[in-house]
Amino acid sequence: MAAGRTSWLPFLHYPAVMTATFAVFALLRAAGAPLVASTYVPVLLAAALVTLLELRFPHRPDWRPPVSEIKTDLGFMAVVQLAFPHSWASSSPTR
Repeated sequence: MAAGRTSWLPFLHYPAVMTATFAVFALLRAAGAPLVASTYVPVLLAAALVTLLELRFPHRPDWRPPVSEIKTDLGFMAVVQLAFPHSWASSSPTR
């Protein structure tokens, strides 16, 4: 029974992470948190969850990434999802 449950469990990872991300955003906005915090906190949460799930449930055991690759992925996510949009938005001309 447990083997059958674990075979479909990874298919729930993406919907669960996305649902949690939207729920955290909605909760933060309802609590009156600033828009920037309400946006970045769920993004960081999703990045952390994806990283943990990648380590715990690789598609194939031989695909389990080394720690150095995880660090590279986290750095990439930080640049692309946090630093790049901020620098890009601040360099755009205002209308």
